[in-house]
Amino acid sequence: MEIKRLAATFGKLEQEQLELSPGLNLIEAPNESGKSTWTAFLRVMLYGLNTRDRSPNADKRRYLPWSGSAMEGVLEAAADLGDITLLRRTARANSPMGAFSAVYTGTAQAVTDLTAASCGETLLGVPQDVFERSAYIRQTGLAVEQSKALEQRITSLVTTGEEDTSFTGAADQLRRQGVHAQCDLMGRSVKAQMKYANKIGAKYVIVLGEDELQKGEALLKSMHSGKTAAIRLDGSFSDTVYEEIMSSAYAELEEAADNLGLDIHGGEPPLSRPT
Repeated sequence: MEIKRLAATFGKLEQEQLELSPGLNLIEAPNESGKSTWTAFLRVMLYGLNTRDRSPNADKRRYLPWSGSAMEGVLEAAADLGDITLLRRTARANSPMGAFSAVYTGTAQAVTDLTAASCGETLLGVPQDVFERSAYIRQTGLAVEQSKALEQRITSLVTTGEEDTSFTGAADQLRRQGVHAQCDLMGRSVKAQMKYANKIGAKYVIVLGEDELQKGEALLKSMHSGKTAAIRLDGSFSDTVYEEIMSSAYAELEEAADNLGLDIHGGEPPLSRPT
């Protein structure tokens, strides 16, 4: 998402506008000129204002317009959904910034995919707690509290190079489907991992190296036949691995049955686990 323009009546900002250019924008201004207020405003425009917070420093009190005007704001951006304009305004005194609308810029057509609650996560791809512990730095410093969602994304980046592809998560999913699965978390060489897989009697291994990451896929290898299959690194990863394993196991069973003179060709391999 590329933010193009912000307009705010928020804290010390009174109907002020901020025009942004493509790329990195560096805002330099004296202390107390409103830089932190603009960052807080951006967060509120994306994720909304917590009106349930009753603490003395709650945002609904801290950023009440100094002029006494109603709190409101506009955000214009270019997103995957197209050029959009977000509006948050105060319709009731006890619900500042509670009225929300999202339209395609220059039209009155509503962006139905965006709601007051889901707007930020839909546009940025992360929930508010991850945003506040990564991209957003408050005036008082970077938050260091634990966030399970952020930890999962970092772990996925470290192990696969992709935020949304987690091998530990895929292994958990395979276990739930009845497949015993292990992940190497010790940083051993491929040779050492293959040796260990052979030692524990693993029937299949999944290989992921730099070449595979660049292609966006992993390699599933049968330890029995040596045959390999490429598996895309996407949301269907664990299901695809399960299907490949079942198909390969069925093919090996057919081969063994043929060698024994048995006929098992009346059925098909189960590609999904019975519920």
